[in-house]
Amino acid sequence: MPSKRRPQGDGTIRKRSDGRWEGRIIIGHKKNGSPIFKSVFGKTQKSALKQLHLLIDLYRDVDLTEEFQMTLSEWLDKWLGEYMVFTIKESTIDGYRKMINNQIKRFLGEKQLAYLTTADVQKFYNHIKQHGRTDSHPVHGYALSDNMVRRVHMVLHQALDVAVKERLIVRNPTRGTTIPKTHRNEKQVLDNEQLDKFLNAIQQEPYWYDFFYLEIMTGLRRGEICGLKWSDVNFADGTLTVRRSVGKGSGGIIIGETKTDAGDAKNPATAKRSNVASRETQTRCQRMDISALYKSVRTLTSRYSI
Repeated sequence: MPSKRRPQGDGTIRKRSDGRWEGRIIIGHKKNGSPIFKSVFGKTQKSALKQLHLLIDLYRDVDLTEEFQMTLSEWLDKWLGEYMVFTIKESTIDGYRKMINNQIKRFLGEKQLAYLTTADVQKFYNHIKQHGRTDSHPVHGYALSDNMVRRVHMVLHQALDVAVKERLIVRNPTRGTTIPKTHRNEKQVLDNEQLDKFLNAIQQEPYWYDFFYLEIMTGLRRGEICGLKWSDVNFADGTLTVRRSVGKGSGGIIIGETKTDAGDAKNPATAKRSNVASRETQTRCQRMDISALYKSVRTLTSRYSI
């Protein structure tokens, strides 16, 4: 039979046999109802009482569960597997998992949730800014970009916010940290002369000409181009509808929704122009595995910087 719960913040103070003074409060309860205690110590009753009052203020109205003793690594696995798995794309999950394994777990994974502080997190951000890469980059060495540090912060912040809601920690230790500012690079847009050069250059890629033409005239993302089906093209009224996107995950090629609303119509005139070579292109595409298609388009778009 579960034991009767003692109230939160019910602080007590006593002198220990070793001469120190101990103050302790209840910060939560186990599954069987028994209390979870947290203690502070001082050489004098006055110093112990001062720390006890700070502890009471920190844990006021808090009722943690016994899972607060799990490590950050254990919690991140639980957060990804139980709280995020049905809320974001599989490719996004893979990106989160890489950041967690390559950066967060390497430096903070063994830290218990209950003892993770803002100072710990700040030191972590400062460290990975200079030493966060798993492999040395020919230009940047082991340093991470400011944007990558911000992304790591975003993932850790989300995970610890859920930990607060689940009564595993009192507050989110990522709050109050300083992270690199956002640096937005100016987008480079082809002018008319550069566009003409590009269109002439892709004439040398007869196998992929239609894909490049479609990219430059519609602004479709690589994943959206690879996700197109012939049923998405209406040659009669010259419309092209984007219904899906193709990406790469840890398990191979992933077909999912687009980043924008499904059914997004793109540049009607382009569909009529693409009809010129549509039958030849359609025959080639039907023979190609979708993973090979994605890889080829990725290589070629990188070559031409689009």
